[in-house]
Amino acid sequence: METLFRRSFEELALGHLSDGQFQTLVKGYEQEKAELEAKAEMLRGEIANRQDTLLNADRFRRLVDKYTDITELTPELVREFIQRIEIHERSGRYKKKHYTQQVDIYFNFIGQA
Repeated sequence: METLFRRSFEELALGHLSDGQFQTLVKGYEQEKAELEAKAEMLRGEIANRQDTLLNADRFRRLVDKYTDITELTPELVREFIQRIEIHERSGRYKKKHYTQQVDIYFNFIGQA
């Protein structure tokens, strides 16, 4: 963008561009530069989010690798793997014990399963 701006200024100085043409070019360059800076900032944020996701997935994988032969579900194991459990209201018929109930399990490092 800076190179384009310099070239436009040189063209103005040489008399190849009018003041109006130069101002139009400069406005366009400034707008494009602002758009590119905003997009770059958004992409930096997206990269940071993806790096966090990869880091958390790696932490979860290391935790799983630590427990390859689980024979019993212990409170310690639950604490290491599960961040929280949400149990929702029942829905359906209650008298004949035919109902559904949603249970959401949020694992450490990776979120809801």
